[in-house]
Amino acid sequence: MKERHRDVVFELIKKLDFEGMVTLTPRTRSAIAERLKISDQSFRNYLSEVVKTGLFKRISHNEFEVNPHYFARGDWQSVYHRRKEFVMEIRYTDKGRKITSRADEIEPEERDLFEDQ
Repeated sequence: MKERHRDVVFELIKKLDFEGMVTLTPRTRSAIAERLKISDQSFRNYLSEVVKTGLFKRISHNEFEVNPHYFARGDWQSVYHRRKEFVMEIRYTDKGRKITSRADEIEPEERDLFEDQ
């Protein structure tokens, strides 16, 4: 994952609620873009790319569910149940470890989450 994508992810995680959701109002989105010194459109583009990795699942226009295999907040039992909605695969090869993730109802994207692309 490229540095700018990581910056977007870390800003979004700051907004994570105890139900595993991030709600992005226009004001919140604008404030994050301003903190990252990028345009609103660039922020939206980075967000779309991050969603494709499986770290976030789009629930509605401004609401995203965070993959609880990576980031979670709340009681352990609810986190455990939310993890069932996401698939996380770790494969080991001669070239190293590859981690992929996706929400069950979306098509899997074969993107390595921790490798610059």
